[in-house]
Amino acid sequence: MLSTVYIQFSVFAELYRTGMKLLHDMKVERFHGISLSEYVVAGYTYPVSVKQLHLHLVLPPFKHEKVFLYPRWHSHEKVIHELSTYGKVRTYDQFPDEEEWRRQVFDHAMKGHAKFRLMENVR
Repeated sequence: MLSTVYIQFSVFAELYRTGMKLLHDMKVERFHGISLSEYVVAGYTYPVSVKQLHLHLVLPPFKHEKVFLYPRWHSHEKVIHELSTYGKVRTYDQFPDEEEWRRQVFDHAMKGHAKFRLMENVR
């Protein structure tokens, strides 16, 4: 899907804006006074079981640390960059880059996860 279908960049940007607005409007208590965009983990999975576009916006803490599995999870940042650079997304199954995934997804996600797990334990 993402590796073969050319989709306008604006569709992805609008999905992200709409999703972030919905999260903001939910007024999640643990994020009161905290920037959602600093902690949200946004991305897409490929290959998919349902042939439709799914933008996932996930906030920490997570039930476990295997939420964003390589090579299936592609960060929103990667998708936007690759659409603007190549006109399509070069998926990790075709262009492996575990270091990019770790930097863009896993390290970012686990930083937020650790912070909010700690906050839960303090309560």
